[in-house]
Amino acid sequence: MNRSLGPAALVAVALALAFSSLTPPIAWNEASRAALTAAIVDRGTFAIDAYQTRSGAWSTGDRARFGGHHYSDKIIGTSLLAIPGYVVAKVLAGWPSGGLPPGPAMVAMRVTAETIPGILSALLFCSLLVRLGASRRRAVLGTAFAIFGTIWFAYGMALYPYVPGIAATLAAAHLTLFPPERWRPAAVSLAVGALLGLALLMDYAFAVVAGAVGLARIGLALRASPGMGRGVARTAGHALAIGAGALPSLALFASYCLAVFGQLAIPYQFLENDVFREGMARGVLGVEAPRLGPLYFVTIHPFRGLLFWSPVVVVGYAGCVLRLRDPDVRRRAAAWLGAVLLPAYVLLNAGYYMWWGGYAIGSRFLLPAVPFAMLGLAAIGSPVEGRLGSWPWRIAQVTGWASILLNVPLAVVGVNLPPGVSDEALSRAVVGTDLPLATVDALRRFLVGVVDPWPFGPPGPAWTRPAGYAWVAITALATGLLLWRAAGEREPRP
Repeated sequence: MNRSLGPAALVAVALALAFSSLTPPIAWNEASRAALTAAIVDRGTFAIDAYQTRSGAWSTGDRARFGGHHYSDKIIGTSLLAIPGYVVAKVLAGWPSGGLPPGPAMVAMRVTAETIPGILSALLFCSLLVRLGASRRRAVLGTAFAIFGTIWFAYGMALYPYVPGIAATLAAAHLTLFPPERWRPAAVSLAVGALLGLALLMDYAFAVVAGAVGLARIGLALRASPGMGRGVARTAGHALAIGAGALPSLALFASYCLAVFGQLAIPYQFLENDVFREGMARGVLGVEAPRLGPLYFVTIHPFRGLLFWSPVVVVGYAGCVLRLRDPDVRRRAAAWLGAVLLPAYVLLNAGYYMWWGGYAIGSRFLLPAVPFAMLGLAAIGSPVEGRLGSWPWRIAQVTGWASILLNVPLAVVGVNLPPGVSDEALSRAVVGTDLPLATVDALRRFLVGVVDPWPFGPPGPAWTRPAGYAWVAITALATGLLLWRAAGEREPRP
């Protein structure tokens, strides 16, 4: 195996095994996206009426209603990514006229919408750590901490928009920080815009990341050619190139909205659920001024706290802060992205009307910013950044392994976890509110062996539970060995 490609190939195989190892239960959010995919392929329509029977596996409350028909209330990117997987599965099954059963269909959809983007996101993150100064060994470990030590991994096994959006934004960041030498600056800006447009096609939540990476691209492009001036014209030129790159994705979604609603209106304007519709009408897409209670619960409280369940994020963020004044402009730009984006998303989450994320684990609305905060591990994992000694990397390892031990069981239980309290009570929560620790209970249920993680079909005889735990153990061992082998690969000689 080529030494320069060997570690990347091993990481890719490890992540392919991990992301495709389980089939968590389907809930409203996923069902809405899956129903749209199936409707397009099986019926040639955007309407999801056929899948909204009371007993249907893809029956969902996350839907819009317009003109007497039901539609997914989600932005369409994830559903479009799922189409190739669903089509291939239908071909292999002999193209049944009624579509595939929901279980096999969802597995097929997740391959192209989640597993492949998950592998790409891991490789991009690992490459960024190396380019930002981490040794290859520490970059592989840092990638494992970032993915398996946060909810990144859990949401990569479910039909949610976060992992494909992360892959697109990390690719845009990689191109922004390390553009190919032979590319013209305008071409780089155009490509960055195209990737950011793809992220927006996955979910509106990536808008802030897209704006930050776009600004970073403009700033770095201006610095790269100081002799050409820094006038308004050059700034506008790069901004227009980024906008032109994003335009196809935005135009695709606009065309979908025109076809369905006859106007440039997002699906949330036609939500069938009154509570959802009224909530999304507040402020900007449901976001108002941040509140202290939600701020507390999405950061440090075990109910949804990112820093409680993923303490390694604290170390990554500290690495970003350490590099805010780095003499290398690219390292400094990466540090500012991480240092700004995470608190920005915390504040946005704290102001959102449904800050807890519905049936979920962790603070899923923070996930777009988490990879950028974790890029700070490059500072912690750099062999030449020794002014603080070896203890920062030791702390990173302790918190990284602790985060993995907390988050992997949650991924096995599944991301669609009921919060254990009414939405009304959660909407009024303040710092002193005693919220049930549903996530802690999910971890306890995994540890005492009452979860059925058997991935090959629905739970069946009593033997599937121990077989499921054995499958999780075997998969974890194989993934760990592959990553250990990748981390052990020597650097290629020049």
